[in-house]
Amino acid sequence: MAVPFATLYQGSGASVNRTTPLHDETWRANFLRAQWSVKKKNTRYEKDEGSNTDWWVWQSPEVTNVHLPERWGLLQFQDAEVNGTHFMTSEKWVATNALLDTYSALQAFHAVTGRYTDRKELLHLPPYVFSGKCVDDVNIKLDWSGFHVTIKPKGDNLEDGHIRTDHFLWFGREDMQYF
Repeated sequence: MAVPFATLYQGSGASVNRTTPLHDETWRANFLRAQWSVKKKNTRYEKDEGSNTDWWVWQSPEVTNVHLPERWGLLQFQDAEVNGTHFMTSEKWVATNALLDTYSALQAFHAVTGRYTDRKELLHLPPYVFSGKCVDDVNIKLDWSGFHVTIKPKGDNLEDGHIRTDHFLWFGREDMQYF
């Protein structure tokens, strides 16, 4: 199966239309397929309706829900010889994960209580989020749509990271969410 990069960019939120990824550009990707048991019927094979479906995934999301992009594998594009480079992690990596972990904790809290909270101590968050070693601050604001989380990453030149109830994540000024 071949899918043109230009098609993959459609609806991605990328600021420019491109036909190829940039050097060091990293995407989250999840490749999966279903495998069904089959039975031979005369000279044909048919799906065995009484059997369970087996799912094969490239990168296990560790949960039975493939619709969680924060759990997908990372795919990085390089302008170099195959196996001639190393995977380059983003300086925003820890802050991005902290935003996604806080998002998941808020959604889990909402699933149990029917509401969101701005009290971090009520959320089941991994210790790295509050240790002060990975991010400087986590701020949760409740608003009409649910919540808005801002994380101040470690490092002098890093912009604040944000995530909203609708899962929209960005780095920069808070008002940049409407570009």
